[in-house]
Amino acid sequence: MKTSVCAATLLVLVLMSPSTSLASPESLNSAYAKYQKALRDNNNEVALEYAKLALELGEARLQPSDITLAYLKVNLAKLLDAEQEDKALTLFADAMELYESHYNDDAIELIDILLPYAKRIDNDKQAKSMMFDALDIAEDANNPLLLAEVQLATFERLVSTKLYSRKVSRLPGKALAIFQEHGHGFSPSQLKAEFLSAKVFVSNKKYQRASEQFESILSQLNELEFTHPYALASHAQLVEAYEELGDSDKATKHCIAIGAMRPWKDNQQQLPVYRAAPKYPMSALLNGVDGKVKVEVEVDANGFVSVTKVIDSRGGSQFVRKTVEAIEKWRYAPKFENGKPVVATTSVELEFSIQ
Repeated sequence: MKTSVCAATLLVLVLMSPSTSLASPESLNSAYAKYQKALRDNNNEVALEYAKLALELGEARLQPSDITLAYLKVNLAKLLDAEQEDKALTLFADAMELYESHYNDDAIELIDILLPYAKRIDNDKQAKSMMFDALDIAEDANNPLLLAEVQLATFERLVSTKLYSRKVSRLPGKALAIFQEHGHGFSPSQLKAEFLSAKVFVSNKKYQRASEQFESILSQLNELEFTHPYALASHAQLVEAYEELGDSDKATKHCIAIGAMRPWKDNQQQLPVYRAAPKYPMSALLNGVDGKVKVEVEVDANGFVSVTKVIDSRGGSQFVRKTVEAIEKWRYAPKFENGKPVVATTSVELEFSIQ
């Protein structure tokens, strides 16, 4: 395996090398430096401008086989939006050819392109192959933190596909164990690993373990001086976990927390955060009958629900009964007015379809 050097370092070394064919290396170096600065400033629009410029300069002054072109193409491909999908995929494909011509199959540098390329392509099977190649490389690299990052990226790419498996579901937990052993305290990546592994516990109906982990996440986020996006999601997951555990009092705490959180407005309407699925009436199912029910519900200041009126229904009283049974188990983030939770009404419509 070749010695690992990050792509950014390699790019600078190539540009500054006396043997480079650049007529004016300062121009390309300047464009690349401005691209990096824009990324640090989270200014993707400016970063895109200089990524394009850097690639244009590179293509004009570097040999077509120069690995620096691969780095420049990857930089640009990652910034292109969905309207330029074809161009992004072409850039990734061209860059992959350069990577493969310069590095061994197990070279750590390949991870730099395998992850963003797999994230971009629509072909889930091909993406899985790329991600698993990256996992194999990371496992052999004796770099635990890199392996953890690749594990998280693989999980996020495959979790919503038909290729999601038990092996993939275990990746966040493995990444979390690595961060806890080799990390240096609180980090965004460790927080992501903890959040994703907690979500896996919910999906596997391990609500006790999920609740403990989400509570841990919230305790960490409370130390921050800003509202982290995971805070809202953690509160919502805890409502589900506690309701499934039969602890509505603890769920209430998180319903109210969601209603009071920013970016919700002071007059934010109530929001359902836990929904019990209605059961299809057996007689209607056997007879192939569809149904629809619309009801008015009252949500109290603690997010509990009561059905007050049937507004419309189709299919018979059996559908109404199943709808009411389900919705009265729902939990809401209550409506807030002037900073306080209040009783409010809303409407819910459920459709029952055999198809």
